Amino acid sequence: MDKLKIIALFFLINFCFFAYAEDKEKVLEYNIGIISPDKIFKKTYEIKGEITNAVSLCDCTEVSVTKKKDSSLINVEFNPSEYKGLTIQEIKLLGKESRVITLRLRAYVGKTAKPVEPGDAKSNKFKINKINTQ
Repeated sequence: MDKLKIIALFFLINFCFFAYAEDKEKVLEYNIGIISPDKIFKKTYEIKGEITNAVSLCDCTEVSVTKKKDSSLINVEFNPSEYKGLTIQEIKLLGKESRVITLRLRAYVGKTAKPVEPGDAKSNKFKINKINTQ
């Protein structure tokens, strides 16, 4: 009977800890898509609740906070000139009661692909060399 009480207490403590830890930090992830390395990406995200401060973890990303009545606007400027391929930028937002929100932006930095024209479909075919195996 004592072992059962200890196990139940262990699960209760773990549940309380994970519920508290989950409430303290939240991750918001956005996929930007394909962006050109020549242009600065600018976007404004609206976060419900009051955000008191925002910090970028990279010098290539500038962030500012504009407070509204029930939400906050997060203005993000990302300069992708130093990147090629997949990049992930994180911004830490500090909310009420020291609540941390991570704003994670995923982007693929590269030249945007031109759509294939119907006439170009012939050039995409593979050439097969027939070899006589007899």
